[in-house]
Amino acid sequence: MARALGPTTNHQISVAVLAGETLHATIIPVDLASGAFIDGPIEVQARQTFQNLQALLREAGGDLDHVVHLTTYIVDAKDLAGLNAVYREFFVHEPYPARATVVARELVGPPGLRLQTTVQAYLKEA
Repeated sequence: MARALGPTTNHQISVAVLAGETLHATIIPVDLASGAFIDGPIEVQARQTFQNLQALLREAGGDLDHVVHLTTYIVDAKDLAGLNAVYREFFVHEPYPARATVVARELVGPPGLRLQTTVQAYLKEA
């Protein structure tokens, strides 16, 4: 049976869902405790997003080493260097996740949102 992880939202979505041994999450840069959007340059938003991912993985009994795939959507290709710099702070062990980065014209979310990340993590070894 699947179960929701993370805080509840005002929308009919879950921040993360643990289905068996697989975590599925869609993460934006918000404070998980308050729900407040963390605005700022790509480095600030990416760092908050990856910190949120760490917290959700801990709640599921895992860590970043369990992430097998990430798709990150950004609104400006010029943000890729900053995103990559922060990514390297968090993903430091091989095998690294399979990853796609997509430049989108606009993301649905708070004004100023620069990225959104979807993640799959396999937690059997957790």
